[in-house]
Amino acid sequence: MHFVLRGLRFCLLACAFGVALLPSRAVAQGTEILGTAATKAVITDLFRGIDASIEKAKQAGDYVTAAALGRLREVVKLFSEQLGDRIDQAFGQLDRTSQDLLRSAAALVAQAQRDVTTDLQTVERITRTANNLVENTPFGEGRSYILDYRPRVIGPLKETTIRVTLFGVNLDKAEPVLVVRGREIKAGIVGPTEATIDIPVALLQGASDRVSQHDMLVRFTTANANALLRYLNVFRSDVERSVTLFRVPARIASYTVSWTRDERRRFEQAYTATLPRLEGINTDVSGLAEAPSGWEWVIDLPRRSEFKLGGGGEKSHCKDIGWNGATPSAIRVVARVDEIRNLGSLFGAVNRKPGWAVCTLTGPIMRDSITALPRSLAGTLSWGSGESINMSPSCDDVTITITMFNGQVIIARGAANEKYFTIQGSGCSYAINPRLPSDL
Repeated sequence: MHFVLRGLRFCLLACAFGVALLPSRAVAQGTEILGTAATKAVITDLFRGIDASIEKAKQAGDYVTAAALGRLREVVKLFSEQLGDRIDQAFGQLDRTSQDLLRSAAALVAQAQRDVTTDLQTVERITRTANNLVENTPFGEGRSYILDYRPRVIGPLKETTIRVTLFGVNLDKAEPVLVVRGREIKAGIVGPTEATIDIPVALLQGASDRVSQHDMLVRFTTANANALLRYLNVFRSDVERSVTLFRVPARIASYTVSWTRDERRRFEQAYTATLPRLEGINTDVSGLAEAPSGWEWVIDLPRRSEFKLGGGGEKSHCKDIGWNGATPSAIRVVARVDEIRNLGSLFGAVNRKPGWAVCTLTGPIMRDSITALPRSLAGTLSWGSGESINMSPSCDDVTITITMFNGQVIIARGAANEKYFTIQGSGCSYAINPRLPSDL
């Protein structure tokens, strides 16, 4: 029967926490606790450290650590109550497992006090230590305990009430009552391991731009372990446990999406091309006016009037632009050249030679430049409504920066799966969908 009860108790605890309970481990280093110190003094110092660490975490907006330490405090309180008279013994007289667990808790609390920010590994170790303390707590037969509760986090609600479920042992005998802002709310559905309490949302109003913390009390009764009280027919005593709900603001975060887009830009300017020397006798000659490297002549019909011929020579004139066959890279220029005649020095002889021309063509040229131009858009995320982001027709180097309600900044460069939201999509189309966590 003893093993059956022990196995049942283990199953109840595993269900209540929703995690695998890990075996105890001795702590090789950490806060040193003298074996001669009174156990009660050790636990009192541990409470002081936990409270200080919780306050430090709250001020820093680190609600993950605050929630883990709050749960550890409740478990240490439960553990110390079950020590009974042993709490007045010297710490070194406790069993080895209890010593190791309390040393572990003290070391983790000390680390949380020292660190500027608490990493997730420390938070996980705090949670493991709390689980190990529960596993090694000697629950008395017939006594009632509250071990955990859900949810710990609530968001904006359309409902008028929020249901809180308490997990524990012998709750059907405990008559649990939740005290919210001085108002007592009795549990509705009560079973041996679970009890539900419906809280009016009006009692849990929160700030619009930050996390709101609501500290409440659970009052319940438990069987007396004190033999004298039982002899006096006082079989049950009143017990209080603290419960904290965090209410997140309606706006979960602000976001900025930045990307670059390759855009083609057209640059124009006037340009004068000088043709090679053209020569001939009493004829039309032509040459090509070439656009500079990387540029093109703007030869669209409406723009042709902007082209002007220039240049000069001897017995010549630059007379025409050959638009037939013109290309963006070269335009034909026609010049008229005639014979040059000069009287010679002997006997009136006439010297004849070709006329020549050096023509110029002035007109608009252009080139296309592809530039990666920065683009961005911004918005806000609210619980229960996602945001669609479309960066069509093209995008590169997409970066999504999300600033959470608690000040945390998360940078994603594609799809992501975060605690408070998911980012789905690829290319130039994404969707950001908030999700309410079960715990902070």
